[in-house]
Amino acid sequence: MKNNNFFLIHMVIPHGPYIFESDCSVNKNEKEQDVDVGYRKNYECMLNNLVVFTEYINKNDPNAN
Repeated sequence: MKNNNFFLIHMVIPHGPYIFESDCSVNKNEKEQDVDVGYRKNYECMLNNLVVFTEYINKNDPNAN
């Protein structure tokens, strides 16, 4: 049987100021960063965090849904 999951996660990133790099480290040169590049890096950080979060939930509380 296929296991289907639905997650509704309200995350507050990406939004300005775009302070994160794609690996979620803090961008020390945020004022020098193009807005489109900053948004993309923050979006990639958020996607990485979602993967980590869903893996954590599935490992530690598989019956959470």
